[in-house]
Amino acid sequence: MTQATTLRVLHLADSLDGGGAEGVFRSTIAASAQFASSVKTLVADGNATPVSYVFSVRNRRRVARALEAFEPDVVHVQNYYHVLSPSVLWALARHKRRRPATRVVFTAHDYHLICPNSGMQHFPSGVRTNVPIDESPVRLWRRYDHRSRAHAALKVAQHVLAYRVLKLHRVFDDVIVPSRFLGAAVQNHGIDAAVHLVRNPLDIDIDVRGRDAADAGAKEQDPVVAAGVIRLAFVGRLVPEKGIAELITALETDGGGREAELHLFGDGPQREELERLAASATGIRRVEFHGRLPHDELWRAVSAFDALVIPSIWYENAPQVVIEAAAAGVPVLGNDLGGVAEMCGETLNAEVCDTADPRALSAALQRLTARPRDNALRHPHEYLPKTYERRLERIYRGRSPAADDE
Repeated sequence: MTQATTLRVLHLADSLDGGGAEGVFRSTIAASAQFASSVKTLVADGNATPVSYVFSVRNRRRVARALEAFEPDVVHVQNYYHVLSPSVLWALARHKRRRPATRVVFTAHDYHLICPNSGMQHFPSGVRTNVPIDESPVRLWRRYDHRSRAHAALKVAQHVLAYRVLKLHRVFDDVIVPSRFLGAAVQNHGIDAAVHLVRNPLDIDIDVRGRDAADAGAKEQDPVVAAGVIRLAFVGRLVPEKGIAELITALETDGGGREAELHLFGDGPQREELERLAASATGIRRVEFHGRLPHDELWRAVSAFDALVIPSIWYENAPQVVIEAAAAGVPVLGNDLGGVAEMCGETLNAEVCDTADPRALSAALQRLTARPRDNALRHPHEYLPKTYERRLERIYRGRSPAADDE
């Protein structure tokens, strides 16, 4: 048996079901199966209490038994802190004392390691407010949950016990981040593990024409808007941190004289509020709610729009929707906050601005619509599943993933 087939990998996360982080988790399992000799997955059973959220003895024992039975060479941990709880890291630390060669890899999808609120937000007087990204360590007296002080206290209790008392983050040998923005935040907050930039793989077809061909093709097309109406699409959950309400208000008071349509693809707890806001927004030509669509159907629909808009008012770390839009040839308009600007820079046709500022928004739309209606990725190979697979294997074997492109 060759080295390439002698690798046992255990994957841990709260759930296999869902989009976003769960989609990356599924892609990671599939990628590791291409080079590992044996792959197993352990996810939460959905049972949780306030006490188990802070530290689950039952899940610690589940993981300990799995480690003892399987004896993996690599344990790859993703979102674990809602149901499994950080107790699984305790089990990993004890296992590593017995088998020091075991490599523990963590994929960071948010700011969980550095802030009780994984989104780097708190809620003074109930108002959603971003925590300064360079504040280290974050201040624990803040209210880190919008629902109640009890929920906020649980978040702080989990964070303090896991990372400030037990220091369970030290079990990680490697931390994978999908953006430089998130990587800098993790490193600036004292995480000692090796931090690797590995872009999330795309699960749609990628245009691999390359930058020169994409630029040439764009020059042959007409500008985005010919009749003064721009059709914007939003893709994602309808939640306050996505900044949709602020975008609607800015569009209504745009002042640029351009009629705009906003089409929302997704669902969420803010939908009723947004429907009421849209009904009263007489300065917008049209706001339409399409709900959730199957992935392929979604991108067939979105590819017909003039631009995709990402108005998030929190520190998005690596919104994959930007990359998917570029792969589908759709121009992008993003809020200049967090990792949105970085991901927009990965495409050939994007604008960033303060999407809640009517004047800035109007100017960005004018710049965007004056250009050809086309988009592509600057470095498409970065997002190929095979690239992700190669880099994952290198990390699992203790090598730098940056050396795999020769």
